[in-house]
Parts: sequence; structure tokens; C-alpha cells
Amino acid sequence: MLSLRVRSQPSETWDERHVVIAPDGTKTLFEMEGRTQTISDGETGEILSRGTRIDGRVEPEAFVQSARAPQPSRSRTAAAVEAGMALLSILSLRKSRDGTAIFEAPASAYEPGSDANNPAMWVGRVDQAELDAACPRRGEVQGILDDSVSQVRTTGNFMDAQDFGNKVHAVAAAKIRALNDPNLVQEVSYVPGTTEPVIPDKTDPVPYGTQFSIRLDALEKSDPLTVCVHDFKTGKSGLAALRATHIARMVAINFPGTRRIIVNEIRPSR
Repeated sequence: MLSLRVRSQPSETWDERHVVIAPDGTKTLFEMEGRTQTISDGETGEILSRGTRIDGRVEPEAFVQSARAPQPSRSRTAAAVEAGMALLSILSLRKSRDGTAIFEAPASAYEPGSDANNPAMWVGRVDQAELDAACPRRGEVQGILDDSVSQVRTTGNFMDAQDFGNKVHAVAAAKIRALNDPNLVQEVSYVPGTTEPVIPDKTDPVPYGTQFSIRLDALEKSDPLTVCVHDFKTGKSGLAALRATHIARMVAINFPGTRRIIVNEIRPSR
């Protein structure tokens, strides 16, 4: 599980500022001014990304970098993606009238071995209209989760909170699979202990039981080049187990050729 610290600080220059500190001490700064977000290295000040959210998508912004500053390494870009998803988890847990938290980045940024030079990444809140425009079927996915929670809760057939979550995810996965819709698919994986999430082969049974934390993602192809990853949550934990390489593999398996990935959490609404 990812261990991190997030510090949020007001500033005269920025509307919102967060510092994400990874387990290895790597610091990543997220500074928002209006709808423009600058992501930089917390130690060197090197700018890793700058993008503005316009008309429902993130557009890259030009920025001045020191001539002596090297191009961000692939590993540093991957670390920025991990930090962005960690911040998404924190924002998702904080109730706000400002909207729903999302994380958006080009698909290339999720792959540590890819050439993603200065990708435009963005993590923050969007209002309902913008969320619906980016991920039109999120409301449908929310309904599937809510129905699954009600179904499992009614049976009372669960041992503890983890078992409850596992059963909800299993029921929701079956509901999505029953739609037989190529543009909305379920991807079940499991976390044995604290290791990286594992995506089983499509023909393999998922090992249900309290020794595993089962996670469910609904992948929505919202346009020919965009995939929305809806991360199902039934407890208080955040996106700690959701790793960049895991997302990249899920999307690549189901929707090769994807250029843009939007990640958000979905929790029961009733």
C-alpha cells in the first residue's frame, strides 16, 4: 500500500497547493491557479507538467524550464502519476461542493517505459456537467454500485467489511458483464496482502475470500481515444492499491490505442 503525506497550503500566488511525499521521500507539488495546474518536483523545482482544463479536457501549457534542467526521466514522470493518483484519493475522501475529483493524463504517462515528454496531467475537481461530458456513463456505473450494495446488504451474507466489499464488487462485476457492452467492461483484480494488484486471465476464477482484497474497476470508453476508469470503493480506503502500471495494463488489454485516461473513485451514494 502506498504510504504518503499530503500538505495543502494556501498561497497568494496559487488558489490551491498540495505537496505529496512518497515513501521514498520524493516530493511532488501540485499548484492550481484557476483551471491551470502546474506539477513540479518538490526538491528541484523542475516543472513536470502544466495543463489547463478547457472544454472538458486538459490542454498542455508552455512553460520556461532552465536550460540546464534535464528532461524529466521516465521514472520521474511515473512518480508524478503515482503522486497524482494519491492526491486524487485524498480529494475523493474529502466531501466538497466543488464537484468530483478526477485525475487525467495521457495514456503514455502511465507507462514507465514509454516516451512521455512533458505530459499534460491534471488532478482536481470538476462539476457534474463537466464530469458527465467526460464520462457520460458514470451515472449508470454509480447506479450499478448502489444496487449491488443494496443487494449484498439485504442478504446479510458477509463476515466483515472486507468480505462485504468483496461481495459487492463481485455482484457489480456480474452486472456489468451481463450488459455485454464492449464500451463498458469490468476488470476484476485482487490484492494478496500488500502486493501489486493482480489481473487474472479472463478464464481464471478470482479467488474470493477474506485473505484477498478484491478490487473492481469499470472501464468506460467515452470516445474513440478516451477511457474513464471508475474505481469502485465500499470502504474508507482510497486509491492506495491503484498503481499506474496496473491502470496501463487494464486499459491496454481492453482498449488498445487509448490516448487519454481519466481516473475517478465511485462510492455508494445511498
